[in-house]
Amino acid sequence: MKRGEAKTLALELLEQFGVADVAYQLSTTLSGGQSQRVAIVRALIGNPSVVLFDEPLSAIDEESRNGVRLCIREHLNRLGVSALVVSHDFADIDQICTRIENYTR
Repeated sequence: MKRGEAKTLALELLEQFGVADVAYQLSTTLSGGQSQRVAIVRALIGNPSVVLFDEPLSAIDEESRNGVRLCIREHLNRLGVSALVVSHDFADIDQICTRIENYTR
């Protein structure tokens, strides 16, 4: 992906994830939820074949979680990307994943 295309896609994804206003800020100035959303966008932007998420929404406030879950699911489907999601929040898993494996010891 060319640099201009990557920048355009990044700005689109930041907008969809509700953090376009922080696109040019230093990461040290972002809240935990903003940092987490930016990290999700960074993971999705490079045409990955697999994305690994470990507690992807843990720092995101409760009111924003449903929208972020739907954005993640939509972009994984659109890109045709597989994801491994590790979370203690069953709502995250249920809304993001199409196949669920439960591991307990």
